[in-house]
Amino acid sequence: RGGITPKEEFRLPILEALVEMGGRGWVNDVLARVEKKIEDRLKRGDYEKVSTGEFRWRNNARGERASMAREGLLKPMSGSARGYWEITEKGRNVVKASSS
Repeated sequence: RGGITPKEEFRLPILEALVEMGGRGWVNDVLARVEKKIEDRLKRGDYEKVSTGEFRWRNNARGERASMAREGLLKPMSGSARGYWEITEKGRNVVKASSS
């Protein structure tokens, strides 16, 4: 299959993309930035399509987004406008800690 990138690999790139976008972004714009950040790490299997027709890496990034929301790094879906991802202060602190 060519392997797939572990979901955890999407965590910091998602957080960084949201900080770059002012803290909030439309999901497709966020994922476009994430892809640019990690394109050298994506594997052949990441570009297979899942049952929804979406690339596996995008589906896995969405899964990681849900995990981050549960951990308080991103606002929960119920706390953000539909189709938007939004970082929390806790998420911003993760980005700050990673760059120091």
